[in-house]
Amino acid sequence: MLEEQNNDQIKLQQAYQKVFNGEDGEIVLEDLQKRYFIHNPVYFPGCSGEDLAHRDGLRTVVLHIQRMLTKDIKETIKQVEIINKEAEEEHKI
Repeated sequence: MLEEQNNDQIKLQQAYQKVFNGEDGEIVLEDLQKRYFIHNPVYFPGCSGEDLAHRDGLRTVVLHIQRMLTKDIKETIKQVEIINKEAEEEHKI
């Protein structure tokens, strides 16, 4: 089951890269960055706690997309292999 979850993570990362690495994906990502406070602070004077939490939540989604795009697939595969090996060794004990 762990191996299946790890393989799903690799497929998911590949899907993010397929969607966002083309010209249209870059346009959409740039729009998301502008709209959701990647280059601007989430706080503004008079901002309520709810507003701040909402704006930070929006920003977090875009940051997640960016991480999925900048993370090297080969590195993800290595991490998955290490996790799988550790899990196998734990079950042998």
